[in-house]
Amino acid sequence: MPPVRPHHHNHSVARSNEQTEREMTTSERSLVDSFFEEHHYEAGIVTLDQLRSSSSMPSPPSLEAQGDVKIAQGANTDPPKQHSHLPSLADVAAAQRCLQAFGETNSPQSLLRAIPSYDGSNSSLSEGANSVEDEEESFLYKEAKRIQSCRGCWQLLRADFLRPVGDEASIPIDGRTKHRTRNSGQSDDDISSTAVVGPTAWPVLEWLVFLFEKDEENTAASGQSRYSPCLLSHIPPARTKTRGKEDFSAPLDVVFYCLNQEDRCLRSLGSRLIRLVVNLTSSSLVDIHMLVQLIRARVIVESSDLSRLLSVLDGDATTVRTFKIALCSTYLSESSSRTTRSAPGRARANPRRVPKRNRTTTDSKSGDATSVAEINLAPALDAPFVSRGYELPPASSITELVTRSSNPEDTNFGIAKIELISNYSILQQTLDYSERNEEWVEMLRDGKVMSAVESSFRDETSDIIEQLRGIWSSTLSTP
Repeated sequence: MPPVRPHHHNHSVARSNEQTEREMTTSERSLVDSFFEEHHYEAGIVTLDQLRSSSSMPSPPSLEAQGDVKIAQGANTDPPKQHSHLPSLADVAAAQRCLQAFGETNSPQSLLRAIPSYDGSNSSLSEGANSVEDEEESFLYKEAKRIQSCRGCWQLLRADFLRPVGDEASIPIDGRTKHRTRNSGQSDDDISSTAVVGPTAWPVLEWLVFLFEKDEENTAASGQSRYSPCLLSHIPPARTKTRGKEDFSAPLDVVFYCLNQEDRCLRSLGSRLIRLVVNLTSSSLVDIHMLVQLIRARVIVESSDLSRLLSVLDGDATTVRTFKIALCSTYLSESSSRTTRSAPGRARANPRRVPKRNRTTTDSKSGDATSVAEINLAPALDAPFVSRGYELPPASSITELVTRSSNPEDTNFGIAKIELISNYSILQQTLDYSERNEEWVEMLRDGKVMSAVESSFRDETSDIIEQLRGIWSSTLSTP
């Protein structure tokens, strides 16, 4: 059966903060900078925390410095006189606490401007930076400047982003930084330097996910669809202005890397991130079809468990159910076509045009469904938000996919069938009676849906069939 309702995260800060936040004053920035310049990192972090206010924004250089402390690879555990310019374990812990506190107090937009994004909202990161010469800057500020050259937030999570503490020598090799860690005696390759989340970057990922979730809730509270504009800004722009954003490779790398971890807390980060990514499909600037294809390809190539992926999308929201329908119908259709593809030279039948009355699309802003013929993408990245609909497959296609012969070697095939028919049934039930798909209602009445489900699932899923019967009965009920 469809998964249970999701756990919603409650954040205490309203979106109105971003309207009242001001830049920190020059004297406040200088006070914090002076501690970092003298390598008194914990004192600088404590001072910055004392200046923390919902009405003022920390400067990007200060945030970058804290971020660099937070993900420093292997804090300095040498005697005090050695590497005194490097952050200690206490410094790292203080940076983590301070960044989390800022996340509770300030808006995600003000904090994430320290990390380069694709929308250009933080293009002037150097404003308010240290005015001293490069050779006089602190080691930490020099390292923090590297954040400004990142391509989105995903790069700074990588294991090869920062040099390990205690080893300032690094050798670029094929675009990567290869070096040996003093304390461990291992090279980055030994600990997987290509890992999309480095061993010390997990707290940063948790902080980013927290900010994206907070941004998503603030957006929903403002009357828009539930999605995070901040997360959207870290997705590369579309290749043309007439298409939605489609390159989700970097966040999906992180999602699947997290879901493959043994630690339950690390897996939960992947679950939270994939929910955020899926919710982006409620924006007019996202190509849901490409996202579906990318996830389907990952499931096949990595032999992932589709049920595990779908289970973390544990929502009753229309956006989530619509995405599951899109993913499962695509998976069943494409997986079947690999073995039933027509021979070369055989004419391919033209797809039958679905009558406008039977085209059901979901309006993610209101959570209801609307019958429309076509909704175009917004013409540009800075265009105002326009709620976008996704055209569900016709009812006959749903039953046809459910009754397709399963590949005994593909355990995901049966899972996709159950999720498809369950989510489609529930989605139709939630619509107003006048908006329900006429073909679907008619197929329920004449028993075609029941026949398709019984012939496909048989006795091993009798409990699911019984629950579906209750949903179908409710769907047929007139108001």
